[in-house]
Amino acid sequence: MRTRFFIFAAWMILCGASQSFAAEGPIVNIPTLERYTGRLYEFGTQRKKLFFKVENALETLPDGHQRIRTTFTNADGTTNLIEDAILAQGKLLKYSIHRVQENEYSEASLEGSGAQTQVKFLHRKGDRVRTDDELATNSFVLNPTFGPYLHSQWDRLLQGETVNVRYGATEMRETIGFNLSKEDAPPFSSRVGTETLVVKMKPSSIFIAAVVPAMYFTFEKSGARRLLEFQGQALPRLAVDGKFKDVKVEAVYEAAPVPSPVASHALTP
Repeated sequence: MRTRFFIFAAWMILCGASQSFAAEGPIVNIPTLERYTGRLYEFGTQRKKLFFKVENALETLPDGHQRIRTTFTNADGTTNLIEDAILAQGKLLKYSIHRVQENEYSEASLEGSGAQTQVKFLHRKGDRVRTDDELATNSFVLNPTFGPYLHSQWDRLLQGETVNVRYGATEMRETIGFNLSKEDAPPFSSRVGTETLVVKMKPSSIFIAAVVPAMYFTFEKSGARRLLEFQGQALPRLAVDGKFKDVKVEAVYEAAPVPSPVASHALTP
């Protein structure tokens, strides 16, 4: 079974604590960018074996739109994967994943508004291009809107309720159901306590859940509700003997208060 639709948690750092959202249709507005850096270690190595690094930055494009670019690099500094979110006045228009080392690209574009929002998927591997589309429900999210959606359900999570979400898997060109719930602690977390909220994310399908392990997110419980740690399958994949494989990681995030310039990359859909 392909499991490459699973998210990497870095986008949740962008979410502020005081957001308001429309009752009808999916969340499409992105909070003000907060820069961060992160280090992704092989799970179970006590943060001794580094797999990837990640950082983000904001650019204004020639057409006036904004681009939030998240770049994952390998331990040797080479670029592994680039995520882009294109915004118009804070509203998400398109989200894309470019697997630089694998010559693979996928995206989801949002069209319409409210309950009539459509998501248009595109996936390209080599010369093969495939597309699909789907109506976006209230619980539909992409990586950039995952955190805002979670924070809109914050009180329900704190009360112990299970929250459902439909995650847009760009490489599979469809949405996948997940359940979110509060956990006492994830395995091996170093920052669990009364000041944190741990959210467990697992597939809602019992068949997928049987072969795909749960993911854990550790947040500040109050204030900015920043993401502190992540445990689960990473979005970038590791090159091993000429092949690329999915890996389980333990990720740690830190704020990056000083902006740095970002070089433009010519990414074509």
